[in-house]
Amino acid sequence: MTNIDVIVPVGARTDDLLQLHRRRAEALRGDGFDATFTYVIDGDLPQVRDTLAELARGGDACVIQLSRQFGETAAVLAGFTNTKAQLVMILPAFEQVETASLGRVIAALDDADLVTVRRYPRGDSLVRRAQTHVFEVLMKGVGSSRFRDPGCTVHALKRPVLEETELYGEQHGFLPLLAANVGFKVVEIDLPQARPDAARRVHRPVGYVHRLVDILSVFFLTRFTRRPLRFFGPAGAGCTLVGVLGLTV
Repeated sequence: MTNIDVIVPVGARTDDLLQLHRRRAEALRGDGFDATFTYVIDGDLPQVRDTLAELARGGDACVIQLSRQFGETAAVLAGFTNTKAQLVMILPAFEQVETASLGRVIAALDDADLVTVRRYPRGDSLVRRAQTHVFEVLMKGVGSSRFRDPGCTVHALKRPVLEETELYGEQHGFLPLLAANVGFKVVEIDLPQARPDAARRVHRPVGYVHRLVDILSVFFLTRFTRRPLRFFGPAGAGCTLVGVLGLTV
């Protein structure tokens, strides 16, 4: 059996965690993986805490409670401190892909440092598919991303990826792009979308605003971290040109 640590950041959006845990553990065990689960509760969620306490009492999982809501990225990093295995999997607290296919993500690590997932085929409504397409276009424009489903947060990775990739704010969803920018080999595979995921409602407008801010921050990190003057140089040149034109008018 291959040892793997599974990190599950838990926020307000969850499925039936007890049922989901059992199905995931059985699926990974059936594929030859000895999975240790760490659930990180992001904020004050009493009902979630009580549910996960059953798993902790049975020794089926470790549960970490954050003192307040810090965001999904902070939850992932907090969970990572509790891991020991060389292989790590990050899963959402709800179904995005068919549980039976999770072993394929880990198996793909034989030829990569990080494996991310595209939900395909998709069963979403036209509105959700349009949202995904717009998000993908934005990612390609600002981050030169080749990944086709940046909204999917199912990842498997080797330990050094999280040790050497800097994550800030709510950038957990951009981990494949940031890891590739550092120099790790990242591949994307197709897994069937879970039915509950296809039926979920659209996000609130404020969610899109947050996403746009995150995309802009990733744009700066991937384009100008090593050469910041490439950003400030053109901006300064533009201001100088406006000033010169103003003086000559």
